[in-house]
Amino acid sequence: MTAEVNPPKPRENGERAGAMRRAIKKWADCGVDAVNITDSPSGVLRMESIEAAEKVKDLLESTKLEGTLKDIGIEFIVQKVCRGVERANVKPEILDKLDSIEEFRHVLALTGDAPRPTIINKHGDHTGLNSTRLLEAATDEFGCFHLGAAAFLETEPWEAQFARICEKVEKGARFFQTQGVMDVNDKVIERIKQIKALDVKVIVGVFILGSSDSIGLIKGLEGIDIRDENPILERLRKSKGGYKTGTEFRREAIKIATEQALALVKPADGIHLMTFGPIDDGVKVYKNAGLRDEQTIHKTNSKLSSTTQERIEMIAI
Repeated sequence: MTAEVNPPKPRENGERAGAMRRAIKKWADCGVDAVNITDSPSGVLRMESIEAAEKVKDLLESTKLEGTLKDIGIEFIVQKVCRGVERANVKPEILDKLDSIEEFRHVLALTGDAPRPTIINKHGDHTGLNSTRLLEAATDEFGCFHLGAAAFLETEPWEAQFARICEKVEKGARFFQTQGVMDVNDKVIERIKQIKALDVKVIVGVFILGSSDSIGLIKGLEGIDIRDENPILERLRKSKGGYKTGTEFRREAIKIATEQALALVKPADGIHLMTFGPIDDGVKVYKNAGLRDEQTIHKTNSKLSSTTQERIEMIAI
């Protein structure tokens, strides 16, 4: 099980680093295995991921009650976006920095979301590297990283997406973390199996939407099935609060994420919780799904067990 934490925006550096520490500790306390330190999610400018990860690691170690990452039982997956990095700078700007910190061995190579228009206007949109080239450089220069890449299970045409996945495996990817899926159907399950057949691990993203604003945010992300007739959106529209920020919307979003996580336990190697609201919503999904319960895992199939259904119905905010 993995989750994610966003680094601070430039004006939030001091106070937000402390908030990151608290969020990571909360995820660790509920039993998550690793936390992604994101890198410019949705193209929004934030503290660089390696710097943010190092800052939070130091904060944890300076607090006697918490200690090292190993002490609190969690690892970091450091996302590294290539957009804007020139090929000649990949070693000093990315790989040397990662190599200098022993704890940072899980690296998720991403091309990166396109910057917002305001950022493009100020800084220019220089793509530079892509994730495949970063994987290749890391494999050639260093042998110590556990390298991952992104996959998009709902992207069409799938043949083109699968060809990119195969290329990433050839260049050194050993695990894939997928974009969140909007509908866990037979097609998605079959695509997970295809990727696993390449002898790599697959961690599937599950969205936990916090409000109707979250829907607007994910519409701009790559590889999202956001059709108006999407069954998840239909359920959220029918929640008592409708498309509004509030308890009913969040309650339904938590139920949906719980059901998706349970449906993915058997076909996937892991679940990645992508929380767009309070972290507590993600913690509820993790705990209420009983994802550490081996009996629940073995019972899970396309039809939820009565025990699981009762657990979902008991979720409360």
